Amino acid sequence: MLIEHIRSNNFGYTVVDDFYTNQELDVLWGELKYFTSPNRFFSPDMTFSATDEGELLKNNKSVPLDHFYQNNRRMSDILRLNRKLFDTSIFEGFSNLHPYNQCIKECSRDYTLLSYYENGGYYNSHKDLSQFTALTWIYKEPKMFSGGEFSFPEDNIELEIKNNRMVLFPSWASHKVSEVFMDQDQEYTTDGRYCITQFLCFSSGY
Repeated sequence: MLIEHIRSNNFGYTVVDDFYTNQELDVLWGELKYFTSPNRFFSPDMTFSATDEGELLKNNKSVPLDHFYQNNRRMSDILRLNRKLFDTSIFEGFSNLHPYNQCIKECSRDYTLLSYYENGGYYNSHKDLSQFTALTWIYKEPKMFSGGEFSFPEDNIELEIKNNRMVLFPSWASHKVSEVFMDQDQEYTTDGRYCITQFLCFSSGY
């Protein structure tokens, strides 16, 4: 893992490249393909989507894994492997970036949402209803799409989307995903942009 802790004017965030090992990625792809083909994802209105005056702010497919596997979480390789967010020294450097970030050590719960973006997929600027958010981006290489870049628009910060890159930040920081354009239009491919989102919370609720 290559860890970079970054201070901005209003908050601090951490970027980790090569978050998963190659062996872990091979395992994760089995579950990613399971949800993508045939399509087992839910529509945006069914998956904790942010809204603005009742209008959905995103156009993607997703599934809340904690609910999907509520009877047996051990069946999910994603829920098993994403524990490494807590097993590394990531939190220590992150907590030193900003006074608020020190609260991450008090988070005792997390919830995982798996999302998938293809042609026309996006997520407009929004804030999450958790304390901290960790996003991990995964896609096939060579990349078969353009767009899908991540940004903190209120702070004029854009992060290049890279395969197996994780970014951790306070959930109150506005963030967005630009529109995705696939190189070819095929239904139910696995060539798009995956995002494993972990919402970190102080308690059992958002």
